[in-house]
Amino acid sequence: MSLSRTVAHFVTHRRPLVFSLVAVLVLACLCTVFFALRFNSDILDMLPGKFDSVRSLKVSDREFTNARQLIFGIRDESGSLDLDEITARFAEEIKKEPWAVRVTAAPPLDSPDGIADLQKYLALPLLLNLPEADFSNAITALQPARITERLHALREKMETPSVAEMKLSFDAMGLVQEALKPLAGSMTSQSSQSFISPDGTIHLVFVETNQDGIGPHECQALMRRVEAFEKQFLTDYHPAPTLLVTGRTAYVDQISRDMRFDVLSTLAGSIVLVSAVFYFGFRRFMPLFALMHVLLLCCVIAVAIGGLIFHELNLITIGLCSILVGLGVDFGMLLYGSYQSQRNAGVEHELAISRSLRQLGGGIFVGALTTAAAFVSLVLSDCAAFAQFGVLIAFGILFASVLMMTVFYACVSRRRPPQEHDFLFEGGKKYVRLLFRNPKPVLIGTTILLVGLSLYAVAPVGQLRMEADPKSMEPKCAASTALHTIQDKFPIAHDPVVILVSAKNADEFRHSWELLQTRWTKLAASGEIKGFRSFGAFALSPTLMKKNLARLTATDIEAARTTLTATLKAEDFNANDEAFQNSFALLDALQKAVSGNPPGSDWHDILPHASSWWFALDQFFAKKGLLGAAYITPAKKIQDSSQKEALRDKITVEGVSMHITGWTYVLADLIPWAKSKLLLLTVVMVAFNIVLLAFLYRRFAPLAILMLSLALSVGSMVACLKIFGFALNLFNVLSFPLVLGVGVDYGIYILLALRQPGDKEHGFATIIKPVVLAGLTAIAGFGSLALAHNPALRGLGIVCALGVAWSLFSTLFFILPAYLWRKER
Repeated sequence: MSLSRTVAHFVTHRRPLVFSLVAVLVLACLCTVFFALRFNSDILDMLPGKFDSVRSLKVSDREFTNARQLIFGIRDESGSLDLDEITARFAEEIKKEPWAVRVTAAPPLDSPDGIADLQKYLALPLLLNLPEADFSNAITALQPARITERLHALREKMETPSVAEMKLSFDAMGLVQEALKPLAGSMTSQSSQSFISPDGTIHLVFVETNQDGIGPHECQALMRRVEAFEKQFLTDYHPAPTLLVTGRTAYVDQISRDMRFDVLSTLAGSIVLVSAVFYFGFRRFMPLFALMHVLLLCCVIAVAIGGLIFHELNLITIGLCSILVGLGVDFGMLLYGSYQSQRNAGVEHELAISRSLRQLGGGIFVGALTTAAAFVSLVLSDCAAFAQFGVLIAFGILFASVLMMTVFYACVSRRRPPQEHDFLFEGGKKYVRLLFRNPKPVLIGTTILLVGLSLYAVAPVGQLRMEADPKSMEPKCAASTALHTIQDKFPIAHDPVVILVSAKNADEFRHSWELLQTRWTKLAASGEIKGFRSFGAFALSPTLMKKNLARLTATDIEAARTTLTATLKAEDFNANDEAFQNSFALLDALQKAVSGNPPGSDWHDILPHASSWWFALDQFFAKKGLLGAAYITPAKKIQDSSQKEALRDKITVEGVSMHITGWTYVLADLIPWAKSKLLLLTVVMVAFNIVLLAFLYRRFAPLAILMLSLALSVGSMVACLKIFGFALNLFNVLSFPLVLGVGVDYGIYILLALRQPGDKEHGFATIIKPVVLAGLTAIAGFGSLALAHNPALRGLGIVCALGVAWSLFSTLFFILPAYLWRKER
């Protein structure tokens, strides 16, 4: 008994066993999905990980961005509101919220709390961390004569009280000023920070939250509380300012909700469109019902396989379901179309199944292989997210081909469908009859159209736009809009080049920053870079601190205390005034250090968690290990690899372990990567198609016709992209091999119909209708991705739908007439 007869007999007479096996499979898949799978919404995982710049960008994002930090922007474009007062009240009100751990509305040096923390916690470690010569010069400020001289000079300048009082309260002895000198050289004037935009229309407030975790559910729960606070705060203002909020928590909240919408909307859109096409073609509900259940089973299987292989799926895999519905239904469409024609001819149920499997089983298997190969080829992209996407779709397609030839037929009723007028079949029959009489006019007209469009595609006419910025793949949401608005208003917030510096020990870490700061200061002075920001002065060296502490023991700190007290009294200052208590506290800390209890060399042990200085330190130092970051603004924006390498040569210092990244820097790697991968995957897919089809046909003419049709289809697709101004990006540029893998299937079905015995005209007429319907459902599956919020998925769906549409067109109006014309000759 042939394989087709065996399968037909099994699905006809062993239906309870088939459904039992399906139930067990579904249960196993659902358990895998719930217990072995997580979803990841990180946009950076969509980038290829082979580049050091990309890996470093991920490190920068994860180690130097506080995962629990929210950035609020209080905005007033009209200029009618007092943003200073509103911002101050906003900060005070948000401090009362139970979910806010620390809040700052100004840089540390501009806030009383920040200055107090500097005097109390930061001054001593920074002082002991000075270079030996600078430290020796700094502690001369403790000499009684220097103290007397400084206080007397400040007393004489009391006619400008704002300056004198500020110096007295900030640094009565001048020690803090000495400790901060290296910090002044760590930031160029072009890189100075402010929480107020240059035009004064946006004030920033930074808040760290206490959410339990950083997963989607925790982020959503926190953002509901944040939204309630914002709503309550704004009720007191008429007109009210605009509140912007961004940060990882806001992103995860909105992206996770968008993911849910994308999954539901694209799946629902695909199901509706595919169902409409199926009903339009067959006027049957029960086979459609069976098809949808089989497709849902394929989706569950594919996701479960993803859980077993990857354990975590990226957000681009949310397009999995709608694509599987659009592509997997092709097989059911073809099989049911053949089955229905057999039943209409009076063939009984089991034999009709067997004949449809014999007629199309091989073509469906080959079509599934070519489509699966197209998606598996994404593994060669060097991008984990693309690889996941490709592998899952490939498995789903292969399972769909098998399940459509088994489970679907087990769901089909034995009753013979009622005979009715089938205008699609009749229209296909008339078209085939026309081609058999004279295929030349159709072939000539189609060839002129396809060749003309393909020539336009490669001609230097018009423009095929390429959005090279990876941010074009960023899901659009309120958090991203807020971030880009803030970046536009704060020049310093624009993407700098990020330098990550690591070392084996703290002393090496400190020395590395000294070398880099010296180099970068010269580059900024000469105009070779616009500026830089670093906190290298905060890299503490235990060895240096120990040496300076030994020098401090020779200083009479008690004499300094006595002189400070006496001089304050002599100059008619109140020594008990709160403004001077920090100076006495610093003397106490110096005495404590000399007495054998020096400060540590880890800021996490020195600085309280609630200090506003952490909003600055978190940008420059990783939470664990000796890893630091600096930010450089190049003299010119990096646009190609030569500029990237030139900048690297300038800013690199021999002997310093550093990695360079940043969005603009990454682009110099990604643009050539996208172009090379487009070429590689296209060549691989073409080669695979040629090898598989050569093995299948073993004749040159059908193979040449089919490959030429694919080339013209892709050319026409590119021409349409140019005509309609649709832009490619770093993701949908990889849709080209997918079009090659999917588009070739329709030509395979047509050419395989030639190998069936019997009347060729009837054979073609029988296959035309299901091929048309299969193509329309594939277009619907890809086209439904246009409903997604995620721009990467949306762009992929549009490009693939356009490519499949042209493949279907060339199959019907080029491949079929070309083959018949060749036979006629």
